[in-house]
Amino acid sequence: MSNPIRRRSATVARLTVVLVAGWTALVVARPWVAASPAASEPDAQLPAPAYPAVAAARATLSRDEPAIPRRIAGRSDHAAAHVTINFTALARDQQRGALASARRHRGLRPQRSPFVEVPARRHGERAHRKRLAAPTATGDLIGKRAGAALTGFPGLGDDNTAIPPDTDGAVGPDHLVVALNSQIEIQTRAGALISVVSLLNFWSSLSVGSVTDPRVIYDPYGQRWVIVTVSDPETPASAILVGVSHNSDPTAGWDLYKVPVDSSGQLWADFPILGFNKTWIVVGANIFTIQGTFFEYANLYAFDKANLYAGGSGLFTLLQDDTGGFSMNPALTYDPNLATLYLLESWSSANGLLRMSTITGAVGSEVLTVGVAVPAASQPWQAVEPALNFAPQLGSTNDIDTDDDRLDWTVYRNGSLWTAQTIFLPATGTPNRCAVQWWQIDTASADLGGIQQLGRIDDPSAALFFAYPSIGVNKENDAMVGYSRFSAAQYAGADFSWRMAGDPPGTLRADTVLKAGEGAYFKDFGTGDNRWGDFSSTVVDPIDDLSLWTLQEYAASNNNWGTWWGEISSGEPTPTASPTPSATPTPSPTPSPTPTPQPTASPTPAPTPTPVPTPSPTPSPTPTPIPTPSPTPTPSPSPTPAPTPTPTPTPTPTPVPTPSPIPTATPTPTLTIGTTALSGGRVGVFYYTSLELSGGTPPYLVYVSAGALPRGLALNTFNGEITGTPGAVGVSRFTVYATDRGNASASRSYQIQVTQ
Repeated sequence: MSNPIRRRSATVARLTVVLVAGWTALVVARPWVAASPAASEPDAQLPAPAYPAVAAARATLSRDEPAIPRRIAGRSDHAAAHVTINFTALARDQQRGALASARRHRGLRPQRSPFVEVPARRHGERAHRKRLAAPTATGDLIGKRAGAALTGFPGLGDDNTAIPPDTDGAVGPDHLVVALNSQIEIQTRAGALISVVSLLNFWSSLSVGSVTDPRVIYDPYGQRWVIVTVSDPETPASAILVGVSHNSDPTAGWDLYKVPVDSSGQLWADFPILGFNKTWIVVGANIFTIQGTFFEYANLYAFDKANLYAGGSGLFTLLQDDTGGFSMNPALTYDPNLATLYLLESWSSANGLLRMSTITGAVGSEVLTVGVAVPAASQPWQAVEPALNFAPQLGSTNDIDTDDDRLDWTVYRNGSLWTAQTIFLPATGTPNRCAVQWWQIDTASADLGGIQQLGRIDDPSAALFFAYPSIGVNKENDAMVGYSRFSAAQYAGADFSWRMAGDPPGTLRADTVLKAGEGAYFKDFGTGDNRWGDFSSTVVDPIDDLSLWTLQEYAASNNNWGTWWGEISSGEPTPTASPTPSATPTPSPTPSPTPTPQPTASPTPAPTPTPVPTPSPTPSPTPTPIPTPSPTPTPSPSPTPAPTPTPTPTPTPTPVPTPSPIPTATPTPTLTIGTTALSGGRVGVFYYTSLELSGGTPPYLVYVSAGALPRGLALNTFNGEITGTPGAVGVSRFTVYATDRGNASASRSYQIQVTQ
């Protein structure tokens, strides 16, 4: 018996014990299917079951039954490889041809959960599509939201090297970062291109063969960018890759880490999902066997955030869920004090269930508790499209793929979890459309897993299809859902819907076109699978914590995909409205704040009262002087002269502490780059040297201003260390430029000779 089979057998045995103890009368077993593309064909021959106990548990779990939590301890480890790069230098190297040119590749179709049933469908049957009038390019959202402004501009376009794009982007204080299967692009917040590198070249110093499924976030508390991908899927070299910027500037230095998935080379990771809180950067991934593509378990890598941000060794704790967890989605936690990291996943579409889990504990001793709650919708749905290429489009008989109901975007905000997913309807029979379902779920212990809001973006006539949603929430609990919209009467386009915190629960405002499609789209690289997605991105602006941004895919002209940014900036944030009396007259905003305190925005008003008491102590001393004059009122004239002398202390401007500027003399040591020459290196041998920065006013910023480092080496833009493993023989000449906080600067030219 092979090791994977032993592991599966042992897991099934463990699960049987747990499930028998947890649930009674498991009588209906759902057939297990291999998580492979063949699973999407109803008539495909399926391999033998691997997790019948878990499948049975999911098939029979009732929404009336309480969740049965299980605690899982982790194993501490560190990254197998760590390098430092400079994004601007990398982009420059790529532009001058020093890096490999992009290769055309097709991203792997996300492997399906073995616990979902493919809807039955007869051969040759096509869903009935109703034609509708061509959509207009403008929605009525702006009219409904007084003071809101919509801005839109292109993200990153199709360079004809990758399908699908795997649309993901993040917003920082000064930059936008778009990370796709093809490239990583850095833009200004107005959309102007700053620099771009191919996705493979970004990770090339970690010696990877292929990369896919990029995710990017901006952590507003740590002021860092984080990018995650998986490398070398379906091979023994499969790994999780994590990149962390040195600061809020993504054009400068990055630390890159590589974590192999399986030292025995029998497993690989698929569909990484990224989340964070104050303690961890958490990456979730589905783990499959290379032989046969059997699903094994869900891995969660809880990286020590402080260690990553300090450029450390990449410390993490590996937590493995073998209870049937799949695409466990760690939350983007917008709370700088929350110690718990929450996870959500789609659990049972037939019963309308999600599953909530948590990561808790000290760094290095993390514990995963699965099933702390099972949020239940009032209506079920179907989990997968009935066939490939399900969504219709104008101008082509080739439809577009819409994948399944997995969650891939969860946000924690003000005590709630917000998430969105693609679902397939009707809930029974053959689905004739896909829709977007969004949730707000309570994390309070008194109502853990309670549904606070649940809504759908759906067209029961099956004329409009909606898929690949993401959701963003601001500090006022206003929410934005971005998604793709499809129809036989339109080209595939980018849309969004919006709600304010005071809107009726479970409702969104009008479906609004962000970017209309420009042409029919069919690009399969010879596979027949017209891929789209696999996801999208919607985030809050870190500058005001009010504006919301979304990055969505649309069908561009000439059979290309495109991506498009949209920003909704609010003109009626509650903080501004309270001090500014002019905002109160506006009739439309006034009703919306009033309901806000009742559902969830109560936390936001709470802080505002607290500052009000703090000023009130200052007035309370003022009454005390009033009693003192009251005894003296008899000689009322005499007190009046008494105050007049008090102004005379105005000569206090005599503060001769003006000599304090003398400390400015301390930066007398000029900024210098102390190392005059650099030692040579050897191919395949680790290299280290330091430029010995000194003087000036730290912190320093140092970068290569001309020429380039040898391939495989990188410059740490903060401390001036050059590290890495040279990859080719040759002499590299370059100039290093350093600057400090006081804008002092220094530069020095070097060469490094690499020999065999």
